[in-house]
Amino acid sequence: MLHLVKLNRYSKFFPQKLALFRTFAFKSTSQPHSSVEKQIEIETIIKIVNDHPFPDHPLHPTLLQNIPQSVLSPLLVKNVLGRLFAAHSNGLKAFEFFKFSLQHSHFCPSLDAFEKTLHILARMRYFDKAWELMEEIQ
Repeated sequence: MLHLVKLNRYSKFFPQKLALFRTFAFKSTSQPHSSVEKQIEIETIIKIVNDHPFPDHPLHPTLLQNIPQSVLSPLLVKNVLGRLFAAHSNGLKAFEFFKFSLQHSHFCPSLDAFEKTLHILARMRYFDKAWELMEEIQ
């Protein structure tokens, strides 16, 4: 896992190889995760979301390609959204990540994840998207 941290420094030089490595790193961790491994997964997902050229290209296929469903959990989704919120990331990207977690997880995201997504959208004045999310969740 330490190699993944070092490899992130070189991601701008080898983006295709890094994507393959990320997929392999997620798939190869079938045993219980340590807190360091969970933190690396969170950082990796945040980097995928933040570096993506959304809305010019859809974010969903990239998330599907790089994040296995087995990795998604309510806690992971909540932590990723919390970090996106703290970093003042693009609200629409956070919204897309939350929708991805709704569609491709066997868990329901937590109420905290829902509230964080709403807060991110409202803070960035995407009120129409916030209403869309509330209607979808009902």
